[in-house]
Amino acid sequence: MRSKTSTTPTTPTDNTVFFCHFFCQFFFCQFFFSSSFSSYSPLLSSPLLSPTSSFPLLSGGKPVGFKLCVGRPEEVAALVRAFVEVGPEAAPDFITVDGAEGGTGAAPPEFSNRVGMPLHEGLTVVKGLLRGAGLRGSRAEIGGGQVKLIASGRVVNGFDMVKLLALGADVCNSARAMMFALGCIQALACNTNRCPTGITTNDPMLMAGLDVQDKALRVQQYQAKTVNTALEIVGACGLDHPSQITTEHIWKRFDGFEAKAYADIYKEVPVGCLLDGSTGGKGGRRRPVFEEWWDASAGLLKQSHALGNKSISMKVHGGVGRMSE
Repeated sequence: MRSKTSTTPTTPTDNTVFFCHFFCQFFFCQFFFSSSFSSYSPLLSSPLLSPTSSFPLLSGGKPVGFKLCVGRPEEVAALVRAFVEVGPEAAPDFITVDGAEGGTGAAPPEFSNRVGMPLHEGLTVVKGLLRGAGLRGSRAEIGGGQVKLIASGRVVNGFDMVKLLALGADVCNSARAMMFALGCIQALACNTNRCPTGITTNDPMLMAGLDVQDKALRVQQYQAKTVNTALEIVGACGLDHPSQITTEHIWKRFDGFEAKAYADIYKEVPVGCLLDGSTGGKGGRRRPVFEEWWDASAGLLKQSHALGNKSISMKVHGGVGRMSE
């Protein structure tokens, strides 16, 4: 039996787990694509998906990636398929997965609460497709670098971070919680220039109410304490490093009688299984749903190529991809 007493692991300093970058987004540029809004993503036909893309050069070696909220999984599969077809060099350094839980005070409540796939499911979809396409896995499995995953969507405490790390996130972004630490009162006036706390306004009179020195300290302390709490949870699990957290460590209760480990809910997709047609997963269980998305992505990618450089960013086909209950 594992002892409940353990030492808190030290903060990692290597490049494998970007655990300390809880609030920092360390990228050169971010390209937004939400599969909830368009059936044929402009990104599929963009210069980004070219072996001769100049973005890595223009970034000066800094990581380049994009952000998405999963709507229709087959569209994400089409994006991953495009990376595979063009070549691994076209794959981004990172993908930020935003959940349906995310949103700002400027967003309609229906969109911030219902549009898109929840973070846990969305992160699992993106991770599974990347692993199935051989673009994510350990160095031993894929023989090189992998696409990093950043999770975003109501990450407010240490346990939220631990759960997302277990599901495959390399980094956790936090926006809403940092706004609260800054003094946000959820006045829902972000887009009006009349934010009463002075945070999201250019009005000098309102801005005067924001004590930068005081609030900066509050944000810094909140960030540091949250990361430290997450590390303490990792240590309480008897682990030495956040990268050792797996889906075996997190359990979810469904009702008063049943509870399951994340490992039994979010099955691991074997590396490269979508490329060679193999099936399986932990315990040999098939994941036909990923294969179905992968097969459907071929038609979407073909249609995107047929459209060429036509502007399709405003075209809505089939309505919203997915809503959350």
